[in-house]
Amino acid sequence: DVLQQCYKDLKFSGKFDFALGSMLNYFYAYFAAGLNLGSILESKLLVLDEFSQSIDKSGFAATFQIHRQFVINLRQRSEQPTLMNGPAFQQEIALSGMNDQASKMTLRDASIFRLELAFIFNDIECMAAMLETLAAYPFEDQVISRFHIRACFMGLAAFSLNERNTVMGNKCLKYFRRMKKLGSTNAPPAYFFIA
Repeated sequence: DVLQQCYKDLKFSGKFDFALGSMLNYFYAYFAAGLNLGSILESKLLVLDEFSQSIDKSGFAATFQIHRQFVINLRQRSEQPTLMNGPAFQQEIALSGMNDQASKMTLRDASIFRLELAFIFNDIECMAAMLETLAAYPFEDQVISRFHIRACFMGLAAFSLNERNTVMGNKCLKYFRRMKKLGSTNAPPAYFFIA
């Protein structure tokens, strides 16, 4: 709730990038904590998507759309639950309308959630494809909450694919081992799940 309060205070003071960044971190932490993915969460994401669009922050809007599609994919039955192609976000259409930098960042964000969905639904081909896509980006990330989810599912997916991706799996394992030694309370569960 601290991040939600930051959002309100920063929005009120006109610092929209920081306000929206607070909510991105809120949702990454929310997903990492495994909390309820109910309709209230979807409503919050929709409100933030619409606000982002109203102030011409399309990068933030795309990320909130990805988050919302992730929730929809988990809550509703689908023939292809690992695709980002639904009522909240249609990946190919969204990427085709963006400049190169925005497209690259949006692809990264969509790929993180597609990897998580692929692991959950045991879609081996999607896991391999998303690991390959995400390998093209720097390993560590300035947004720690996003990186936590990314590294956790990259490690899980890499080891579930056996020999093909042990280098990536070990890299993720090494990161969480280091964070565990530094005292991170979030690192031990990720480390033990991956190991």
